[in-house]
Amino acid sequence: MRFYTYNAQMKKIWVVNFLKANWESESTCSCPVFLKSIICKHIIGLAIKLNLYEVCSEAKSVPIGQKRKRGRPIKASAALIVD
Repeated sequence: MRFYTYNAQMKKIWVVNFLKANWESESTCSCPVFLKSIICKHIIGLAIKLNLYEVCSEAKSVPIGQKRKRGRPIKASAALIVD
């Protein structure tokens, strides 16, 4: 199966060739991370979506991060000033 993912920040499309039978070793992706290492987040995400891989409960309970607060950010103080 062939899937396409779009990266809005870089304005590029990654092509993911996903094989259900042996997805860990034979699936490919055109993203730079896959070209450097063995597997990328696009292939793992498709495996999770197609119920071929299950994520452990400890990983699901970790908070991802906080959103930015509303309003204008506080002005940073000047660095290396000694009174």
